[in-house]
Amino acid sequence: MLIFRQPGSFRSYSLSQLLDGEVPEADIRGKIVLIGSTAPSLKDLFLVPMSRFQAGEEKMTLPGVEIHALRLATLLEQQDGRDIPGWLMPGWGNHLLVLAGAGFGIALGEGFRSLRRSVLVTAATTLFLSGGLVVLLMQHVWVSTTTPLVTMVALAGAGWLRRGSASQQHEQQIQRLLGQATSPAVARQLWEQRDQLLREGRFEGRQLPVTILFSDAANFTTVSEALTPAALMAWLNRGLACCVPAVTKRSGMINKFTGDGMLAVFGVPLSSDPSADAQSAIEAALEIRAGLKLLNRELAAEGLPEIRLRIGIHSGEVLAGSMGSSERLEYAVIGDTVNCASRLESFDKERHTGVVRILVSSATRALLNSELDEELAWLPWGPLHLKGRAEPLEVSELQEGQRTGS
Repeated sequence: MLIFRQPGSFRSYSLSQLLDGEVPEADIRGKIVLIGSTAPSLKDLFLVPMSRFQAGEEKMTLPGVEIHALRLATLLEQQDGRDIPGWLMPGWGNHLLVLAGAGFGIALGEGFRSLRRSVLVTAATTLFLSGGLVVLLMQHVWVSTTTPLVTMVALAGAGWLRRGSASQQHEQQIQRLLGQATSPAVARQLWEQRDQLLREGRFEGRQLPVTILFSDAANFTTVSEALTPAALMAWLNRGLACCVPAVTKRSGMINKFTGDGMLAVFGVPLSSDPSADAQSAIEAALEIRAGLKLLNRELAAEGLPEIRLRIGIHSGEVLAGSMGSSERLEYAVIGDTVNCASRLESFDKERHTGVVRILVSSATRALLNSELDEELAWLPWGPLHLKGRAEPLEVSELQEGQRTGS
């Protein structure tokens, strides 16, 4: 391997100096003398490894005669056993480095859950390996690292593009399946666990413990006869504006709107703590009641009908997942728990006092912590035989004010 010395390492004299006798005899006796041209106009100049480190308009070059001197000096040093140690990577080794760079690039591009972390680690690795190359060159070890580095960065970048495309596709799938029905906190959890939850663009069916809140407007038919369609829609939307935030800010999901009501679920698509889900449903119902009381004052001042709701709350297990075809998919929850909440909401509609009637099953009350249960005012309705269900369900009405009974 040719070792390049610093330029000017060999004595040189011009032809005129030689003819004028200005060259000392001691500088020639017993030495090998090379005769050649150094004039730039003769174009006998060549790029060398030091060229890339030379700043300026033109890169540094060496005349051919000096390169021949470097070769001759290297041969003499090898003959005398004084050669500077150095090592040149064989061709097959360079191929292995390219393959290693490719594998490392794939690992860097795909091996981190966070895309930002992957980019940072790849940048740090590239800088580290580049610094290592400089150190190797200083130790006269010649290794082809440019191609492996470019390969590594290129494949890591390809991984970033693939992940970006997959992330965009997953985001579109989640938006298509759930729309705006979830809170930002739930949306973040879904995004972090999308690989486990989504299969072929669908949420797989899972059995989950949930609490269902079913609501419906009272006397809707009567109100719809008194208002124009546009006024009726605006009236409904004002009422739903009190309901939706009360659900979503407690990590609940509005599964569907039922015209003049809604089906809200606490505990999907990610189940956390059934007790916390039940408490969130109760708190959401209380907030809805408080919000509608304020809204009804505004409606009365505008000469519009008041909004009264019936709410049914029940806890249990449901089957949750994507239902439908490739043309239309929606996230659905099905099971006896959903049916019970719906039946509670519609049970004995005439037995309704106040703005919001809230019927809660014993299954939900059993999940509440004792302190919260004792703070609330409950009116027992006893065991009810709900339509389509053989077993009776113990039900209580959540009233306004503090506890008055059990």
